[in-house]
This record gives sequence, C-alpha cells and structure tokens, in this order.
Amino acid sequence: KQWYQRRVHGDIHSRMFLLGVLLWQAFLSDGAELHTATPTDAWLGQCEEIMKEENSFENFSMAVSHGIHSITLQDIRAFFDEEAAEENGIPTVNRDMTAEDNQIIVPNAPDIAGDFKSIAMQTFDIALTHMDDPDYIQTNGILERLSHHFHMHELWTKAQTYYKEFGESDLNSTICDCALNTTGNGIDQELNETYLSTY
Repeated sequence: KQWYQRRVHGDIHSRMFLLGVLLWQAFLSDGAELHTATPTDAWLGQCEEIMKEENSFENFSMAVSHGIHSITLQDIRAFFDEEAAEENGIPTVNRDMTAEDNQIIVPNAPDIAGDFKSIAMQTFDIALTHMDDPDYIQTNGILERLSHHFHMHELWTKAQTYYKEFGESDLNSTICDCALNTTGNGIDQELNETYLSTY
C-alpha cells in the first residue's frame, strides 16, 4: 500500500503502468482473443518470468495499447484519477492523421477541454466537432467513431474495479521497469499499428 501511494501518486510513469495493468485485466475479462506484438529478446530475457509471476505477460502489450490508445486527460479524470495532470505519462496515438512517423505516439494523454460537465457529452461534442475533418482519427464515419468512444467508456468503467483493487494491494515494484519499457514489451509497436491500421 505504501509503495502504491508513493509510486502511483508520486510518479506519472507509475500511473501509466497501473492503468495499463488494470486495463489489461478488464480487457481479458471480456474473453477477448488477442494477437500481441513481439517483445524484444532483451526484454524477454529480463522480464518474461517476472511478468509471468504477476500474471501480466500474455497479451499484455495488445490489451494495454487498446486501453490507452485513445484515452484523454478528461477520460482519466472521469474514470480513474480526478487529480491527473497534463503531464500524465500515459502514451496515446496522435489524433492527427498527417503526423510524421516520429510523432505517431504522443507521450501524454491529451488535454481536450470542453464546455460540458459529463464525460459522455464531452466525448459526443469532440466527435461532432471533428466529424468532417478528414485528418482526424477514425475517418470511417460519425456512428463508428461514437461507437468506438462509448466502447472505450465501457472498458474503462470495468477497469475502475481493478483500479480500486490495485490501490489496496501490494504491487510488486520489480515489474515496473518491464511494464514501462514500452519499446521492449511491444506497447509502442501496438500503438503504431493501431494508428496505421485503424485510423
């Protein structure tokens, strides 16, 4: 518990790790069949057994990247942490379809402010605002875009249970480096693939 309070609330990267783990668990609770990126040999040598001991190895990169790929600061505050900051350490894909290759992944969930109090209306407003923008993510129609947004809301709602459980448990701090090595464990690869194939 003390480690959780120190690391998660005092370290933006640990917040990203915690969010990733709980999203991984929530995603698997849906019984989804996943195909994951291939971690590097170096990462496997250092981290495979550690992650397996925490039951956080199979499909980790795919589930985490799915959970965070389109999350905003407003989403994080609504579903997980009301005090989350702009520099939150949770990478997402760039919403600009014209982004350069080295800008596909952005290091922090973006702050997309709006005029509405509820996260549902905030999300609805963003979708409508950009529905005619050919360079904005998810160009396959407004209904598909809204369906995606609210699918993610459902996933994050399920993940709230795991968030609370992790907050009350003793998390093994030795796996942090492995989970946060998004290049080695395949999360970056999955985020890139999501940007290129889905959007």
